[in-house]
Amino acid sequence: MSGGMMCSVATCKSNRRKVTGESLKFFSFPKNLVVQKQWVQKCYQRDKFDTKKEKICSKHFQPSDYEDEVMANIMGIPAKKLKIDAIPSLYLPFSRKETITESSRKERAARREGKEIVQALIQEPSLEVTAAIEVSPIVEPIEQSPSINISGTVLDSRDNEINILKSQVVKLEEENKALTGKLKLFQESEQKLKQKIAAMEMQLKELGGLKFEKRVKECFKDVLTSNQVDIALKKKSKARWTQEELSMAFTLRYFSKRAYIYLRQTLHYPLPAISTLQQWAANINLKNGILDDVLRIMDTAGQIKTPLKRITVLSYDEVKISSQYEYDQKEEEVIGPFSYMQVVMARGLFDNWKQPVYIGFDQKMTKQLLHNIITHLHTIKYEVIACVSDCGGGNQGLWKELNITTSNTSIAHPVTGNSVYFFADAPHLMKLLRNWLIDTGFVTSDGVSINKCPFVALIESRVSEISSCHRLTTQHVKCEKAQRQNVRRACQLLSHTTATALKRYRPGNDTILAQNVGNFTELVNNWFDVLNSYTSTASLPTKKPYGLELEMQHKCLNEMEETIEGMRCVGKNALQVFQKGILITSKSLQCLFTDLKERHGISYLLTHRLNQDCLENFFSQLRTKGGLHDHPSPLNAIYRVRMILLGKNPGMVQTHSNVEIPKEMDGEYLMAAAVKQAQLKNLVVTEPSSTEETELNESFSSESTASDAPLRKSWVEDDGTQYLAGFIAKKFIHKYPYLGGHSYKDEEALNLHSYAMPSWVQSLSFGGLIQPSAEWMRQMQVMETYFIKFHKDNFSPGKIIIKRTTNYIIKKLQKKKIDVPYELVKSFSKQRIFIRIKYLNLKRECTDRKRSSEGAERKRKCKIRKTIN
Repeated sequence: MSGGMMCSVATCKSNRRKVTGESLKFFSFPKNLVVQKQWVQKCYQRDKFDTKKEKICSKHFQPSDYEDEVMANIMGIPAKKLKIDAIPSLYLPFSRKETITESSRKERAARREGKEIVQALIQEPSLEVTAAIEVSPIVEPIEQSPSINISGTVLDSRDNEINILKSQVVKLEEENKALTGKLKLFQESEQKLKQKIAAMEMQLKELGGLKFEKRVKECFKDVLTSNQVDIALKKKSKARWTQEELSMAFTLRYFSKRAYIYLRQTLHYPLPAISTLQQWAANINLKNGILDDVLRIMDTAGQIKTPLKRITVLSYDEVKISSQYEYDQKEEEVIGPFSYMQVVMARGLFDNWKQPVYIGFDQKMTKQLLHNIITHLHTIKYEVIACVSDCGGGNQGLWKELNITTSNTSIAHPVTGNSVYFFADAPHLMKLLRNWLIDTGFVTSDGVSINKCPFVALIESRVSEISSCHRLTTQHVKCEKAQRQNVRRACQLLSHTTATALKRYRPGNDTILAQNVGNFTELVNNWFDVLNSYTSTASLPTKKPYGLELEMQHKCLNEMEETIEGMRCVGKNALQVFQKGILITSKSLQCLFTDLKERHGISYLLTHRLNQDCLENFFSQLRTKGGLHDHPSPLNAIYRVRMILLGKNPGMVQTHSNVEIPKEMDGEYLMAAAVKQAQLKNLVVTEPSSTEETELNESFSSESTASDAPLRKSWVEDDGTQYLAGFIAKKFIHKYPYLGGHSYKDEEALNLHSYAMPSWVQSLSFGGLIQPSAEWMRQMQVMETYFIKFHKDNFSPGKIIIKRTTNYIIKKLQKKKIDVPYELVKSFSKQRIFIRIKYLNLKRECTDRKRSSEGAERKRKCKIRKTIN
């Protein structure tokens, strides 16, 4: 056979290879065996053939054999799909069981037989009628006529056949009708099954897609995040990067700018744009607490550092800030008032870096907080080995909570269990020692007295223009008020130069005292040099890094410990805080060096990294960034911290730090270095705006602090409420006309009723202000009542304060069945919160001013009493 290339009908010569266009189609044999058998019969093939391969062309099918296709009718092309019961009926060959000659002979014989029957029916009745007239009645001859009998038999058989055929037709019609009904049911069932199959195929496709997506995410989970996979599969048209993804992208950018560009632009890795990284870096979340975003950047920068360079020293202290209320627009929260800001600074002990890791307002350092910070740093592989602080009251409480004493100077690391040593800030200890020396003096364990008299005599003995102690002045021994906090002068007073001058010149009447004070000053200077080494190239043994001249440095520390432990301040029987700090620091230094030498094999320590001068420098930048406003507000303090950390205009720093450290030894902020390394330029840091400054706030600046007289206060409050109502009405007067009208429209009414007293708005306005309607004023008074009920005398704590206030007032108004649009209530809540913030700040200023004047008055009276007595 043709193998499907030619039509299977015996006499058809259609060939699929010679067909062009779509006028002739070839159809495969149906799978239904009954219909398939009929197709095979219509082909009139002698040999058997494979119905799976053979085809029949469209010439042999009638138009009614095709299914009605809408698109084929519209486009005027032949239908493409046959009905399930279509049978070939056109251009078919004769059956090969009989020849054409035999067929035509049978047709002629049948026609001849029919013709003879008709002739017999026409001729024989007349003959019988004639004979009947002559012989007998008509009936008998007819019955006896053989021709008539034969013809009647033939007709009867034909009638019977017709009747049988008719009955068969009726029966077949009934069967056809029944089958048609069944076919219709089958077609409907088939349609439903097709729809079900299509739905299941769609579901299978979706499941397959989900399975594929799940498999892709599983395969790339160590390379790409789930969000990045969705972006790569184009499931998301717009990327919403998470903090983790931005941090990882920043890490890649930090390591190599070229690699980042190649991966993103050439290999089409799903990475954020450079502008996105710039925006992220400029808006680092510096929240109240541990700075998680900063820790992520530290993790990035630390990946190229050795474990030794990641050894960390924590220093923590407080800085005073402006105590006032502020509105944080980003968090929609009223914050403050706060008195101080706690800052925790991490710095490298063996590498030149530093980084603030914690910011807290009015937060004392506690054991739990310290452990939490150490644990977070350990998570990013920064090992905290030491903690440094001054001897303030809060830090003394922490020492007590951690059981830090002169005999126990360390705690266990909350994760590793290694020792974490505590140090008191050496410059701070120098300041305290100087103050106690000048105020009371000391008595050593062997009864030797040490006081300020030799220093005073040395300064007074300077009479020439050129002097060996030219740096010493009377300010070094007077130290009144703020001068008592000057560490630099304390270091100058207790210096090697001063000690040498005291021992050489022995000023004053008591030469032995001068010698003893000189020896004590020399001891203190050497001890401070050991605790303040900052370069490995120093020539003096005491100034060399701790460990290079270990024997002499140990001797100096031990001698200082022995002297301080046996020394008492005049009038005191116990060790003072600065003495405990010196003992703790000296012991911690020796233990720390031994510990690190065993674990890391170090040879020396730069001890200046064990004081908090880096933190003092940070506070100096924070204060001077604001110019004359050296005590920033909480929001402004966070803004200044962000600017400093990003290396954006750190501002003027103090001229002299507590100790002299070369600029190259003063560590760079790790975050600023990382941003610089990543080449993220043009960072725009937006300064936060505090309370919204509007005409409304300016108007209320005087009314909120009005006279204390009850009647006058009531008038001022009523007028202020009316002004606030008019301010809000001016924004929405076109949308809600019932709120009121412009004040110039009321001029005629005032002229007609000159006896009526004008309102505050009418008195204040030149015609442009809004005079609130009576209905709007009643609604304002109700909202004011609910505002006071919700916030009381201060503010309800929490974020989205405007939304919470608005929802509360709306809920109360609905219960009272008072209909006020949501946007009016929201505007009222917002402006009312701003007014409350400004009022509370003014109130605090008045209270502080009053307290300050009362303190000054007490001091003045005390001074007068002393003068009189």
